[in-house]
Amino acid sequence: MRVRRGRRRRPSAPRSIRRHQTLDDADADLIIAFPIFIETDKLTEDAAWKALPAVAAGRAVVIDGDIASAYSLGTTRASKYAIEQLVPKIEAALK
Repeated sequence: MRVRRGRRRRPSAPRSIRRHQTLDDADADLIIAFPIFIETDKLTEDAAWKALPAVAAGRAVVIDGDIASAYSLGTTRASKYAIEQLVPKIEAALK
């Protein structure tokens, strides 16, 4: 017997953004987001995202573009590139 699996729907927003009760308690020195299956602006324009204390204070980094691609590749060279690009962003967010 062959089981046919349906195609999974891509969520319109990350689960954590949709769970406002979880976000109400979120407080961190730094938030790093890696949007998957959504455009970056869908995350960064979300009211729940903007309401996070760390985000409102400028202590958030969104991994997208070349950094996300490099991180996803997982090769040594790509990982090195991702780290080299990400570290200054984290340092800037924590200043």
